[in-house]
Amino acid sequence: MHTRNALWSLVVHAPTTEGTPMRDYGKVLPQYWIGETGRRLRAAGRDAQLLGLYLLTCPSANMLGLYYLPLPLLAHEIGMDAATVTQALARIAEAGFAYYDAASEMAWIPEMARFQLGSGLKKDDNRVRAIHREYQALPAHPFLQAFYEKYRTAYHLEPPRVCSSPRMAPPYVEPPVAAPVPPVPPPRPVATTRTLRQPSPRLPLWPSAEALMALYNEAIPADHPKATQMSPARQKKLDEYLKLFPDQAFWKQVCRELSASSFLRGACPGQPGHPAQKRGLDWLLQRGKDEIENCLKVYEGKYRDPVGGQGQDGLGASVPKRSAAMDTAMEDCIARFERQYVHGDRQVMPVYGVIEPRSVPRA
Repeated sequence: MHTRNALWSLVVHAPTTEGTPMRDYGKVLPQYWIGETGRRLRAAGRDAQLLGLYLLTCPSANMLGLYYLPLPLLAHEIGMDAATVTQALARIAEAGFAYYDAASEMAWIPEMARFQLGSGLKKDDNRVRAIHREYQALPAHPFLQAFYEKYRTAYHLEPPRVCSSPRMAPPYVEPPVAAPVPPVPPPRPVATTRTLRQPSPRLPLWPSAEALMALYNEAIPADHPKATQMSPARQKKLDEYLKLFPDQAFWKQVCRELSASSFLRGACPGQPGHPAQKRGLDWLLQRGKDEIENCLKVYEGKYRDPVGGQGQDGLGASVPKRSAAMDTAMEDCIARFERQYVHGDRQVMPVYGVIEPRSVPRA
């Protein structure tokens, strides 16, 4: 019996083209839809999801996940126009799933070789020789060095590919051994009484909890509450959510969405019985009742004010903004009630039209 996390094989049946090798099958994991990268692809849109699955299973793909794929062929086989394909390629690159170089027309899925071949092979494995043949036969493109650095140990890649031609890589030639260069002595320090300017401290490197908190404080609206202290609990939450959403562009968009939502800025009420309040960093690092991360819903624009000058009440319902006309209409309504009931058995209180019994003496 297969479990949810079991490895499934997707068999790709396609007619072979003379002179063009084609795979018989490719492995696709169920985690493609529900894993961390899969969640980022889902957030990027349906076109990005479909393109990611195509890159895994298309006839041009190989076991390395590094292959030649002209853009017109990609658009024809997936059934999209060139502009839509270009936008979807940019989204899957932002999600960290795959990359495409238009100059060399090469595609690279960094984790595909690991899923197709395993995280490591023995040196005498026949697949190692097949990997070497595939790697050495590839045309020149910007991903060669990155692929070598990622898999040189796992698949015993030697020697590296080094070339500058924009199309086909030349055969590898062992570089000549250069004569040793004598070390250059450091310059002598110059005596001076002038106070040297200290270098400014560097910002924390991404991704880290400190870098995410600094990005939040810099990108939020000026009147929004800043996160000033790094407690152990907050650092744990930041690290947890950075594993789910490691892309820096994702968090920049989340912070931009704060300016586009009256609900998030505390300008309109939340759920019944809850006062309006500004949603800060700790709220973004929580899940709602639907078990979906608040930051993901903010990124997808779920709390964004719709066109027409209305906000949201936190449940998705539209809340009209108060205007001078609304205030005038409310005052007229209260005045009519006061004129109608002021001499009767009940009177209208002037605050929000609250009606209270009026004492009437008995005869």
